[in-house]
Amino acid sequence: MKKRISLLLIVALLSTMLVACGGDKEDINGQEDVGIIEDMEKGNEEDAPDNDQDTVGKFVEEDGKSVYLDTENPLLDLEAIKIEIDKEANTASFIPADSEGNIGVDYFKFNYENDEFEKYYYVSAMGTGHYYYYDLEGSELLKVEDKDHNDSTESTKASGRWDGAVEKIEGEIRELEAYFESLEDMTIEEYMNK
Repeated sequence: MKKRISLLLIVALLSTMLVACGGDKEDINGQEDVGIIEDMEKGNEEDAPDNDQDTVGKFVEEDGKSVYLDTENPLLDLEAIKIEIDKEANTASFIPADSEGNIGVDYFKFNYENDEFEKYYYVSAMGTGHYYYYDLEGSELLKVEDKDHNDSTESTKASGRWDGAVEKIEGEIRELEAYFESLEDMTIEEYMNK
């Protein structure tokens, strides 16, 4: 009889300990204890790359393009900048964005197929937009168009805005090229050909 009582006490004590240890999964600090195995599984999920995207340096492959959103060190006083490299089309686009990656209509595009730099700038207060086309090889502004692609080169020259536009675009080209080189340790063209 004494053995049965002792055995029952041991079983009761063990049951109490198991209930106390496994109860609501809180540790002595009151934090939820997810367990070592669950932590390892969670860590593996966080470290696993997204199967829809391949990473290439800072860039991610999306729809055949190398894409990178920089919210830490954007250039040209922007909140963020999204870079899209399309090796098939031989273009590199730099698109102003917000910190979530939402883009507007403005862009800067290097087109190495025809050695041209294209910029689109929309002036929301006026409801107007301007396309600028710059010859990268000849280092000259070729033409300016309005948002409907009507040539406005002569009116830009007549209003005295041509020289300012040339200076601004050449500065933006230098800044974009230097920014990309600091980002990838190679020029945009070298990145295209790697």
